[in-house]
Order: sequence, then structure tokens, then C-alpha cells
Amino acid sequence: MASLGDMAKMMSRYKDIQKGMGELKEQLPNMVFSATGSKQLATVTVGGDFTVRSVEIVPGGSADRFELQQDISEALNNAFANAKQEIASRMKEMTGGIELPGFF
Repeated sequence: MASLGDMAKMMSRYKDIQKGMGELKEQLPNMVFSATGSKQLATVTVGGDFTVRSVEIVPGGSADRFELQQDISEALNNAFANAKQEIASRMKEMTGGIELPGFF
């Protein structure tokens, strides 16, 4: 059974995590992640709040419509994966490695 001192430490740690998560939530819209498809036909930029900021098509590309769509999809998936990985890393650092259900 945990002592009152242990309980106080756990509550303090919980409050620190809660504060850190609030700060991270505020930072998300300002975080930016970019990725390019494997065929280098398109580059996309997404925010940490998982919004698409921009899609840039390489001018003069010789790809057909299908290849371009695939490259854009791949770039989006990569950018979102980069965002998710960075946010998960920051959360892991914040929680001291404790994995919280429902979060990355």
C-alpha cells in the first residue's frame, strides 16, 4: 500500500504531466512537418494539429495523374507519420516513459 508521501509525489507528477500536456496542446498548431513522395513529384506540409498546410507540385513533372496522386498520398502519410512520431516522443519525455492510453 502506498504511503501518503508516495501519493503526494504521484499527484505532483500527475499535475506536472497535465501542465506539460496543456503546453504541448498549445504548441501543436505551430509545429510544422514536411515530406516528399518517393517519386519527388510533390511535397506536403502539415501542422502538429494534423492540418494540411500546403501541397506543392513539382513544376514540369512528367508523371501521369495516377502517379501524382500516389506521390501526394505518400507524402501526406509520411508527413503525418513524422508529426505523430515527434508528438509521441515529446509525450514520452514528458511522462517519463509512461504510455497513456488513447495517446500516440
